Amino acid sequence: MKDIADAAGVSRTTVSFVLNDNPKAQLITPETRKKVLAVARELGYRPNLLARSVATGKTKVIGLIANLPHANFQGKMFSGLLAGMEESGYLLKFIGRDTETSDDHYVNVALEHRLAGIITIGYPTARVGEFHKKLKAHRIPFCVLANSFPVDIGIRVISDDVQGGIIAVDHLVENGHACIAFLGHSALHSTAMLREQGYLAGIAKHELEPMVAKLPSFDLESLKTYFAENPTVTAVFTTHPSLAANAIKAVRRIGKRVPEDISVVGYARTELTDGFDPQITTISQHHQRMGQTAATELINAIESDSTEIFETATNYLIPVALVPGESVNTL
Repeated sequence: MKDIADAAGVSRTTVSFVLNDNPKAQLITPETRKKVLAVARELGYRPNLLARSVATGKTKVIGLIANLPHANFQGKMFSGLLAGMEESGYLLKFIGRDTETSDDHYVNVALEHRLAGIITIGYPTARVGEFHKKLKAHRIPFCVLANSFPVDIGIRVISDDVQGGIIAVDHLVENGHACIAFLGHSALHSTAMLREQGYLAGIAKHELEPMVAKLPSFDLESLKTYFAENPTVTAVFTTHPSLAANAIKAVRRIGKRVPEDISVVGYARTELTDGFDPQITTISQHHQRMGQTAATELINAIESDSTEIFETATNYLIPVALVPGESVNTL
């Protein structure tokens, strides 16, 4: 630090405050801070993050509690998280999740590794409230990513799935459809419920009759039966990429065509929807942006040292967009 102090023309104390993010660095003028940082870069200074964490009791490491990524959207979400962390000099520690591991285990991991915060993806809905209380008790900031159930405290970043349902119905109505069905699973997960809400809002907006079908399975036989028993349906909005693909197969199995006889709009753009024949018109989510927003907003909360994150819920809705394909026909 002596070399940096001499080159910058400041005291070693000033250099220490600036390079170690000491709260007293706020008393130093912005010009001086910039000069110290510039000289440090020129001289090849690298901070000892381990030593800093020992001194401050904090690290620049955020824990991610999630399953191993097994789908395209999860990979994009992870990419966004890493980009958001890198911008602020933070690292991401992956913590594998399973339904049998207790909340206390994850809290202990956070404490033992001095994690600056926690992000969860797919944490069990029935347990998430209690888990947040335990994190709050230890003043560990946290963010819920891609969980559509409301939270009482902390940060939540989700896709605007209600708007996605409305956009899908609007698109079908604009193409002349009035008999539009919603296809989902009988055991709807939280995001699918929001998509159904959007569908119903869109149907009400255009003063149409809702046709909600919640099937016990996405298999071809169930879908064939549905289409055979509902011959007036000219378009369907589905909650999942594989359901959209199977719906198209089922339509063909009963001797009809997509999009000439029945139009299909799917949800969540994937390699399946883009590579299917016909290419499926889809509501696309910005998973990378979701991840980056989660990282950025959690880091902002960590570095502000505000207690607000432990007292109120802050929600960030990430917009969705229609990606036109070849599965919607104009009547």
